[in-house]
Amino acid sequence: MKKALKTISLLAVTSILIASCNQTQSSGEDLPGITKEFKDSVSYAIGASLGSMVQQADFGDINMDQVYQAIEDVLAEKELKVEMAEANQIITRYLGKRQEALSTVNKEASKKIP
Repeated sequence: MKKALKTISLLAVTSILIASCNQTQSSGEDLPGITKEFKDSVSYAIGASLGSMVQQADFGDINMDQVYQAIEDVLAEKELKVEMAEANQIITRYLGKRQEALSTVNKEASKKIP
């Protein structure tokens, strides 16, 4: 149950972050008080937050090149390889299968212990 809540929370926060990044942006925007250093700090903080969420959801060994590509595609408003609703289903299905596989591996390992 905790794993499901974690996954749902991860999906919700990720969707919010992506939606907020899709808000109208002016290219080369120059806003008072928003320095390059401040943008760099918030950019790093967003990456750290996303990385932490991915780590906590325990996705295992994922293809980070595909993660980066998807982020770039969303931010560039390109056509995505999957719709967002489908993406959420894929993530949920993967985490379920991963949990089942880990459970099987753990059961097999416990049988080998004398």
